[in-house]
Amino acid sequence: MFQELKNTYMKKLKTILLFSASKYAHISLIISLFLFATKHQYLIIFVIVYLIFIYYKFKQLMLITLFFVIFIGIRIIQINQVKPENLPINGEVIEVHSNYLIVKSKYRYIVYDEDAMSFKPGMIIYIEGKFIEYDQKHVEHNFNYSEYLKTQKIVDRIDSSHISILTQKYNLNIVSFHIKNYFDENYSKDVSTYMKLFILGYKEDLDDSVKKLSNDIGISHLFAISGMHLGFIVLMLNKILQLFYLKRQTYHFILTIFLLFYNIVTGFSISIVRASLFLFIILLTKESKRRFSASDYLSFVFIAFLGINPYYIFSLGFQLSFLMAYVLILFKALYIHKQGISKLLLISFIAIVFSLPITLSINKTFGLLNVLLNPIFIVYVSLILLPGAIILLVCPYLSPMYLFFVKGFERLMIYVAEINIYYNYNFSNSFIKLLFWLVIVITIVYYKKHKRRIAFLWFGFIVVILQFTLLNDDVKVILFDVNQAEASYIQTKDCRLLIDTGGPDDYDTLIQYFTGENIKSLDAIILTHQHQDHYGEINDILSAINVKKLYVSKIYENTDLSIQKVVSKGDIINCGNTPIYVLNGDQGFENENNNALVLYTMISGESWLFTGDIENEIEAMMIREYHFEVDHLKVAHHGSKTSSTKMFIQHFKPKYAYISAGKNSYGFPSEKVIQNLYEELNNIYITKEQGSIVNVYGKLYRYRYFYYNGKKDYEIIFNI
Repeated sequence: MFQELKNTYMKKLKTILLFSASKYAHISLIISLFLFATKHQYLIIFVIVYLIFIYYKFKQLMLITLFFVIFIGIRIIQINQVKPENLPINGEVIEVHSNYLIVKSKYRYIVYDEDAMSFKPGMIIYIEGKFIEYDQKHVEHNFNYSEYLKTQKIVDRIDSSHISILTQKYNLNIVSFHIKNYFDENYSKDVSTYMKLFILGYKEDLDDSVKKLSNDIGISHLFAISGMHLGFIVLMLNKILQLFYLKRQTYHFILTIFLLFYNIVTGFSISIVRASLFLFIILLTKESKRRFSASDYLSFVFIAFLGINPYYIFSLGFQLSFLMAYVLILFKALYIHKQGISKLLLISFIAIVFSLPITLSINKTFGLLNVLLNPIFIVYVSLILLPGAIILLVCPYLSPMYLFFVKGFERLMIYVAEINIYYNYNFSNSFIKLLFWLVIVITIVYYKKHKRRIAFLWFGFIVVILQFTLLNDDVKVILFDVNQAEASYIQTKDCRLLIDTGGPDDYDTLIQYFTGENIKSLDAIILTHQHQDHYGEINDILSAINVKKLYVSKIYENTDLSIQKVVSKGDIINCGNTPIYVLNGDQGFENENNNALVLYTMISGESWLFTGDIENEIEAMMIREYHFEVDHLKVAHHGSKTSSTKMFIQHFKPKYAYISAGKNSYGFPSEKVIQNLYEELNNIYITKEQGSIVNVYGKLYRYRYFYYNGKKDYEIIFNI
């Protein structure tokens, strides 16, 4: 019986995927591909092919799809054209946080203020101050802060110098504000933290160590208010309402009022709004003769969200929320007739597998025991912490018992983190993620009838994984955008070499890049000289990544001495089969810039010259002693006027020049240097304008791309 039902569901799933039913889910997928294509241009091919497919299946739906694609495209243009208002401004306080406010004037702003907690939602305030200039590092596999602000509909950030309260008006967020204060005043700190977490979805008070543990063991989704939380609460409400034998219309009315109230209480969390709207639409259409599939209803909600703010699609929380909802709807045949722990394990497995590309992009690691351990925490939260937090609202005297379970939960997290087996890995590009999901879906739908073909499919996928991620042997040279600092990376078939590390970095930008690319070891790091903007991250990188050798101009006392080797002018550093010639070294100059290592090498037949921070005295020496031309010049000292003389540029005749500079008060790069360069060549790239600059060498062609604000722009050069 079960097998027959399962086969029926599998046929239905095939029908959905082949378009005959749940057609609005296809619109959601096309819109998603279109939005991701704004960052990954190759996806536009999939969009066009998909539209052609829809055209032949159902022309009317193609017109609907095109309408939404155009509408959302216009919304993106509108959002990108928004400019902040002139300061000072009047605005309404929307949210209150420990050291900042969310304020709505014509647009939304983050306003930083030491006395932020003295304000309340609904206050109309007068704000004086200045906009905060944010110099974002544009390096792959890192958090995109400017994009995050757009997902939150934040236009800019303000550092306030003075705020005065003009008046007070009612704002719905005052409800959650007062509830938070009530929890803080009537419960102990630890209990209040978890009540705010599970009832309001407020995570700011949660200890950083607990957040890290939840990420490591793959249960961070339990700390976000989601459909699971809402489902449990609605289930409790349903049990209570059944005692009164209410009419269906009355039951629906009460449930609708509750959903509205709970959205107000949780500050209209995306996952709660999604789950509420999904349930509300189903209730509205219950009596209707026209029926849509559950995935269609979910698609209506999905499209509505993106119509309001297309940048929601780039929020990982938004992606996970809707992905899990779609997956659990489409693949319910796999678990609907299971019972107890087997059902929980299967749902956990499905959720973990489909969410893997997203969770790996966050954590860059995966616990191999997560599938088995996840259900333990789901049960703990579902049966103890979540209902316990609700019970405490009416029985505060049970706080000591709740605290006991909270501490037990945290000890369980520590124990599980210790026994779990971790593997560091990431799907390093969007194509692999898309391919992974496609292979999973094909496997689920066809594994019964085509086991051998599915086995070959997985073999092929593993080969692709090895080629694109684990082997990762593309020949490339990267000039990282590390703000007003410097870091370059050379990768060949047998050499992985970092030249300088940038300045001190709380966000570990370069470490995030290497782990995101599945690079666990570097053959060498070269530190050109002892200025912090060139070596500031060295100790953090050595702690996170295996580095075989550290080449320096002179010893760094506070860094691992066992791997350091001092190199001087005339030395050759061999990295695999790539020799790197040292053209300048520490000569005891008082000006440390002139002690910088100057490095020359050949990459795939093209010459590269890395000049550190040398100034015109060393450039003059190089003009006298070296007579060759270079293809690529890393311009000295961030484009300072103390370097890059006209004679130096004319002597070495670079075809391409790269300047590593961020926002600064030194005037880097100098207009004089830019003028000197443009008189001799046309290809000049500056990291603060283009972001990270990546040169990739292929057999038939090479290409250069610029990674800026999460987007890649390409230049392709054929080797003719």
